[in-house]
Amino acid sequence: MKKILLVLLLIITSIKPIYAYENEYFSIDIPENYKLTMNENNIYKWENKDKYISITVADNTQTKYNVGSYTDKDIENQKEYIESNINKSLESYNIKVDVTNIEKIQLNNTYSLNYTIFWPTKELTGHDSFQVGNVISSEKYMTTIIYNCNDEIDQTEYNKIINSFKINDSLTKPVNKNSIIFILIILIATFLAIFNSIRRNKKRKTKQTKKRTRK
Repeated sequence: MKKILLVLLLIITSIKPIYAYENEYFSIDIPENYKLTMNENNIYKWENKDKYISITVADNTQTKYNVGSYTDKDIENQKEYIESNINKSLESYNIKVDVTNIEKIQLNNTYSLNYTIFWPTKELTGHDSFQVGNVISSEKYMTTIIYNCNDEIDQTEYNKIINSFKINDSLTKPVNKNSIIFILIILIATFLAIFNSIRRNKKRKTKQTKKRTRK
């Protein structure tokens, strides 16, 4: 009986509380230990110590991008293209990323362009970043979901988060294979917005530390 109670206690304590977040664009389950720290310009960011989740929503009514239209050959050609173009855009930061994987996956009855990237940002932010992301297309929106850690990806937590995501829009779309540049814009814009936010926070903390030292 004691063993059964112990097992039940371990199961209960291992369950992380979550809360459901929903707006006009999407709904998602976020672990309760994450706090919403950014909600502007259709960029949402939740932080938990050395991890964060971000979601960017962009207009897709003009570009008509469709993740489901990509063949295996199309996706294979994108890894080098995305990597080289992101690095070109980040030259001023002296950062070169490594796209370790990119593939089309099925996600909640739709398709997602799934990717993993290593960001060697230690000299600028104090740590490197390991990132897994998904780009999802719908009738009105292009949605990018990023799960980022300073250490290896917590696959269990990530799977629970991404599997809970639902877009509040129709997923049936016309085919368009010529909008890979739009993915690059989303990836780069999302990273720069979050990266600049991290740098500003780091500078603010440094100033606060100096003030305390002077006192």
